[in-house]
Amino acid sequence: TALRSLSSSGLMESLVVQRFDDIIKSRLDTREYHGLVLANGLKVLLVSNRYASKAAAALSVQCGHLNDPWDVPGLAHFCEHMLFLGTEKYPEEHEYAKFVSENGGSSNAATSASSTNFLFDVSAETLESALDRFAQFFLSPKFTESATDKEVNAVDNEHSNYLRNDNKRFYQIHKNMAKPGHPYRKFATGNKHTLMVATHEKGIVVRHALLDFYQKHYSSNVMALVVVGRNSLTELEEMVCTLGFAEIENKNVTPDVYDQAYGPEECSRFVQVVPLKDTRTLSIRFLMPDLHSDYKSHPCGFLSNLLCHEGEGSLMSHLKKEGWISSIDAWGSTIAPGFGEFVVSIGLTLDGLERTDDILTEVFHAIALIRAAGPQEWIHEEMRKRRAINFEFKKEKLSRELAESAVSKLHHCPFKDILSSYDLLDSYDHARIVELTEYIRPSNMWYRIAAKEFESLPNLKVRERKEPIYGTLFIVSPIPSSIISRFEEAFSSTTSLSHLALPTPNPYIAERITLKAQCGDHSDHPTLLQDDRWARVWFKQDYYSNRPKAVIQLAITSPFVSLDPMSSVVTGITMDIFRDSLTEFSYNPELAGLLYDVEVTTSGVDITVHGFDEHLPLFLHDILDKLAKFKPGG
Repeated sequence: TALRSLSSSGLMESLVVQRFDDIIKSRLDTREYHGLVLANGLKVLLVSNRYASKAAAALSVQCGHLNDPWDVPGLAHFCEHMLFLGTEKYPEEHEYAKFVSENGGSSNAATSASSTNFLFDVSAETLESALDRFAQFFLSPKFTESATDKEVNAVDNEHSNYLRNDNKRFYQIHKNMAKPGHPYRKFATGNKHTLMVATHEKGIVVRHALLDFYQKHYSSNVMALVVVGRNSLTELEEMVCTLGFAEIENKNVTPDVYDQAYGPEECSRFVQVVPLKDTRTLSIRFLMPDLHSDYKSHPCGFLSNLLCHEGEGSLMSHLKKEGWISSIDAWGSTIAPGFGEFVVSIGLTLDGLERTDDILTEVFHAIALIRAAGPQEWIHEEMRKRRAINFEFKKEKLSRELAESAVSKLHHCPFKDILSSYDLLDSYDHARIVELTEYIRPSNMWYRIAAKEFESLPNLKVRERKEPIYGTLFIVSPIPSSIISRFEEAFSSTTSLSHLALPTPNPYIAERITLKAQCGDHSDHPTLLQDDRWARVWFKQDYYSNRPKAVIQLAITSPFVSLDPMSSVVTGITMDIFRDSLTEFSYNPELAGLLYDVEVTTSGVDITVHGFDEHLPLFLHDILDKLAKFKPGG
């Protein structure tokens, strides 16, 4: 074939300048992986899965809406749309979408702050033809005038759909909170007004702006490609090199790196927002540096693990007992190259909406506790073990999911760590934890409260309180100096508080994750191990999952459970109270991958536990011990 001829001529080797075969994968992953860097700088991850029914590919370019010209908001997103609508080789506007759809697949794309990702999946046998069409996006897009005019309306329709999306509305508020003149303030999606009306008024031809944008930013050296197929790695490499990806022009683009979007003047403020949905949330945003390089130690994971713990003495437990919150979550992320954030997101009750200053004070008390204790290596070690176990036995992703999750990582991680980044925490970085802990301080944050109840605030009646793009009602106010002082006092406190404590070591984390020896011949039926006046015990071997997991179901029978309607109701209420009493206790087992269920049946109560098998008996023992000592009114 032409492919084989090309390979034998030696030209293939001239197109590939680096190869990587040391990609770390989980023990259950049967797929083969190979990394390439082409001569034009394009990074490529090849994945061969001989059992795949579908193939997939994703390409990411380090260019997003922060790269939009100030006078054409939404241009990066518009460019993403236009690449689907005809190329020199396949000029029909919807040929690509039609081919993908007719071959059992789907396609999508997304523009973020600093990257644009393109993705498709198709039936495995049509991968080569799909890749041929896909490659043309980055070789010879037509950007015709007729398609340009029509696609502006498609972008406008997409924006119209977002008008009812609270996340999009909040996101634009966050952008408006950034420093004047910072690219993060740009309107990401664009609409008909920004792409057609306003450009016409400024004398800008949007098609010319589109061509300039594509020529400036779409370069092979800032692109990454993932291809997943049923073909061998050699065949996949030949496809990539012969279908045009090696011919994408390298313009030697240097990706932009940005300064922090928020400065001192943007901190120490809070914004009250009226959502569309009847929800109440408190979102605390701490300014952070770029966190991309932390994937092997994940110091923000260390902090979020402590702030979001739900066991005894935790912030979550205390605030729920006060009746102020329903949930808490925290995470660190890079917004764009150069700057990031650490977010604490809290679901508020109606009472909590009136006590946000008290909630924030308790958050800073919890941070003070973490600061005073300093980084604890055993906590990181527990986190490392949990993530390593989950990585080793994670469920295999579909072709499309794998391509989508891996492609953006190629910009920031070496090939070796593409699959395992943030899962295998090989490094404990004490200094980095100390450094990032100092970022979560009162003077380095702003926060947002969202609640429908704010609709009645008199200040929201004036027009200036409406965000111009989405029409969101909001008010930005400085945090009163007296409240800031209160937060600072809590943050700097060295006094221990009886209601807050760091978590204790988790006894349920598995240490031995080897499979047990199989017992006897394969059988579809359970074996009776014990049958006496105390219990009947059955055992069923799992021959298929290849995971060191087990399920134990204990059926406690009692004639009194369904003796009459009152007995049934009382038993149900009692077990509901018992489940609630296990909330703090069950958090550590849940972190370790152990779950339980308590169900009232017509003949009694069923208790089921499942997860990694090493400490499953201990987990069941502890639940039964608590049940034996349980007093509904105690």
